[in-house]
Amino acid sequence: MTLIQCKFNKFVVFPHNAISDWRAVGDLTTADGKECSVRWIAAWNNEKGAYEDEINGWCERLYGMGFSAIRSLWIPRLGFCDDVWHLVELTEK
Repeated sequence: MTLIQCKFNKFVVFPHNAISDWRAVGDLTTADGKECSVRWIAAWNNEKGAYEDEINGWCERLYGMGFSAIRSLWIPRLGFCDDVWHLVELTEK
């Protein structure tokens, strides 16, 4: 299974570079070892902040914090965040 660099959560907003190998994406394994099936909900190319408001709205609803806070959680794990962001629903197997 392909690794995603986060602990299990029902809904995950993440940058494109959080997935270890996009050629093999199907089910995902989280960093805490949970094997999950994935339901893809959305993808945004947020280059130049094009979808900042939409992503921010999802982050507020799902996590009670803004997109900038979510992005700042990913940077230490990944070193940088791609402009492309995804929203998925994970179901533990």
